[in-house]
Amino acid sequence: CNPNNPTGTFETVKDIENFVSQVPADTLVLVDEAYIDFVSEPNATAMDLTKKYPNIVVMRTFSKAYGLANFRVGYAVFSKEVAEQVQKVRLPYNVNSIAQVAATAAFKDQKFVDDVVKNNAEQRTQLEAFFDEQGIKHYQSQANFIFFEYQDADKLADYLLHNGYLIRTGLRPNWLRITVGTADDNQNIEQLIKEFSK
Repeated sequence: CNPNNPTGTFETVKDIENFVSQVPADTLVLVDEAYIDFVSEPNATAMDLTKKYPNIVVMRTFSKAYGLANFRVGYAVFSKEVAEQVQKVRLPYNVNSIAQVAATAAFKDQKFVDDVVKNNAEQRTQLEAFFDEQGIKHYQSQANFIFFEYQDADKLADYLLHNGYLIRTGLRPNWLRITVGTADDNQNIEQLIKEFSK
């Protein structure tokens, strides 16, 4: 998963290729790029590796930056050999016509995606700066969420929930995953964390 979920960390294409080149040719390597649109590095996708290595599959979704989570639509890029095997087990009509129309429209609206990515990058930077100021350990994220450590994580999550903000718990003891929100929401969350920390 690149960027990784829940850490938000990112592997370069070079690192992925170094790994794939050591994997036996009969072993399939799946690269889940659900959050790739949020990466600030140029040329972040491993898509071109599918032309060089027949055992690599790169998966994408319209659920994140494109905002179509409810439509459950995505795609995978892979070699012809893999395609023949996938066709044997694929369900018929696995993406309905409404989801196809929505995905096509979303794909054509790159300005929307660019705006989402830009706003996310700005707010992610702000949230990470807040965590740094507060001395809260976190991973540098390349996704639309931040994974951070907090001593009373479950209590903080409960406090945020009772103030209108649901964040992911249970991924690792005393760690939480928070989705990057709007400027207003992020400021509210920062204030709530400060209040709770007192």
